[in-house]
Amino acid sequence: MKIGTRDSELAIRQTEIFIDVFSAVYPDEKIEIIPIRSSGDIDLTSPLDKFGGFGVFVKELDAALREGRIDVAVNSMKDIPIDIPHDLCIPAVLKRADVRDVCIPCAIEDLEEGAIVGTSSIRRATILKRIRSDLKTEILRGNIKTRLSKLDSGQYDAIILAKAGIDRLGIKRRMVVLDPTVFVPSPAQGAIAIVCRTSDKQTIKMVSAVNDRETRFEVDAERYLMKLMGAGCSSPIGINARHRGEMLSLNAVSFNSGVKTSFSGLIPVRVDFHLMNDVVRILNGDKLGHIYIVGAGPGDRDLITVKGLDLLRSAQVVVYDALADQSLLDECPNAEKINVGKRSNRHVKTQSETNQLLVDLGKSGNIVVRLKGGDPFLFGRGAEEASVLKKAGVPVTVVPGVSSSIAIPEITGIPVTHRDHASCVTILTGHSKEYGDGIDWKSVAKFSGTLVILMGMTNAGDISTGLINGGKSPDTEVAVITDGARNEQHTEITVLSNLKRMIVEKKLEAPGIIVIGSVVSVRDELGDIF
Repeated sequence: MKIGTRDSELAIRQTEIFIDVFSAVYPDEKIEIIPIRSSGDIDLTSPLDKFGGFGVFVKELDAALREGRIDVAVNSMKDIPIDIPHDLCIPAVLKRADVRDVCIPCAIEDLEEGAIVGTSSIRRATILKRIRSDLKTEILRGNIKTRLSKLDSGQYDAIILAKAGIDRLGIKRRMVVLDPTVFVPSPAQGAIAIVCRTSDKQTIKMVSAVNDRETRFEVDAERYLMKLMGAGCSSPIGINARHRGEMLSLNAVSFNSGVKTSFSGLIPVRVDFHLMNDVVRILNGDKLGHIYIVGAGPGDRDLITVKGLDLLRSAQVVVYDALADQSLLDECPNAEKINVGKRSNRHVKTQSETNQLLVDLGKSGNIVVRLKGGDPFLFGRGAEEASVLKKAGVPVTVVPGVSSSIAIPEITGIPVTHRDHASCVTILTGHSKEYGDGIDWKSVAKFSGTLVILMGMTNAGDISTGLINGGKSPDTEVAVITDGARNEQHTEITVLSNLKRMIVEKKLEAPGIIVIGSVVSVRDELGDIF
């Protein structure tokens, strides 16, 4: 395998790091290092953005790959343009080194007034000026040892470098590590990328074996955010993502137009387009937030969707209903939590108060999850809230949830449709006063198929009487399921004429679902299957 690399000491050391981890997997593979001079290593005086910008350190290596002179190229990930050419790919990113910057030889606060600090980074220079406006920054180019020699010769009073390069070369100097929440690192800092030809499937397969999954999640998120911002190597931005289980802890700062904006929070490792755009809006100084109306699913916390859970963990504020499983709120320990739930006639907030709360939160630049039981658009007033937000100009996104109307009967062994019993299902609410002028149960009795009634426990007597008066057989099978998809789940079977009496005698309470129709008999065969 022919491995291409820039001919600098650091680039060759990074190539040796790749060879070490690659040879551990493929000990018999013969390796040849091919040093290649890059454009960025020839002009050591001009600012990078003046003679090539992003890609100036990799284009000669890319050309060598295309011409077949090398099989892989080892690059610093931060040097690779965001949009990778279609004929090249990155099958592996090695385990990341320390992402922090260092100031050599002393702390920034210890520098004398008017001291000259060398750096090639607009990001570092901008942050430095905000911390110490009296300091002077001057361009610093060359490899690490060249930069250190310029410091030693007195051209600079201090220089700022990436700690990863210092560590990889084993350089021992007096230095101070800079706080990464202040000097937020450059996107992909400390990561080594391995580039191959897209057509070379065998090499891609081999190189993929050394990909570090956590580092890849981090740098992909950083680079994606950078792309959405339209940023390049000369953009004064810092982005640092740190892997935290299923989430990434993201810290980002931007100094566009001289104004500092920042974001600090959690995002899912599965990069979410909407959430990333929210971060971009915040970094661009937009005061609008984003409301995500999320269905929590029925009962069991594990029945929330993957996307819903990701958003919940990322939220800055969670506005929640009386959920079946309150432990879902444990997924967002750092978020502000606001209860607007209701059970029967007990309301924490009126619907109009909830609507206004969501609008106010959305106009305060917050990423908000409006968490609702089941599916938010099925008797959940999600559509009403979305409409209010739209009219107020607040970005809103709906994330569907698993509806209890189908899921709860299902896990008790009752399919709402079945070839031998019902080809259709009608879902109704028992809280008729909250939805229009109420339900004409006599007319509903004429519906074919299964009836599933939510929030009908209190009005069960009126419901059964109306259905029977409308022609539904008193002997129609009925199931009442309470506390669905929870440890306390309980199912009782009766007939329509006995519905109210059974609920009273068994002391059944909300939340409960009533299923009416011959599909109830299938439970005799299946039983609880959750």
